[in-house]
Amino acid sequence: MTTPPDDTHSWVALKTGVIVNVGSVVGTTMGSPGLSVYASSKAALVGMTRSLAREVGPRGIRVNLIAPGFIETDMTSDLDAASRKAILDRVPTGRLGTPEDIAVAVQVRHL
Repeated sequence: MTTPPDDTHSWVALKTGVIVNVGSVVGTTMGSPGLSVYASSKAALVGMTRSLAREVGPRGIRVNLIAPGFIETDMTSDLDAASRKAILDRVPTGRLGTPEDIAVAVQVRHL
């Protein structure tokens, strides 16, 4: 990934750059019981990404947000069997995503 030479102002001067934020489907469409703080912070990230895209987009800087579904992490490892099954029943691939899946998506968005 490309990082700014010093800060975002340098990207503006160069008229190029890509910012990829990683959100969550919980903050964009569905919410989740017991995760109001998590969901609201991810929803805030959506708003920030949209605003920043409008702010720096005209200067040649792309701003995107990836909002994955459930990913195999410490946060999802505590799911009981019934909850895990309910989630997997809604996922077309029949599996939770992996951190590597997200890394690939970020690299693709960066291109």
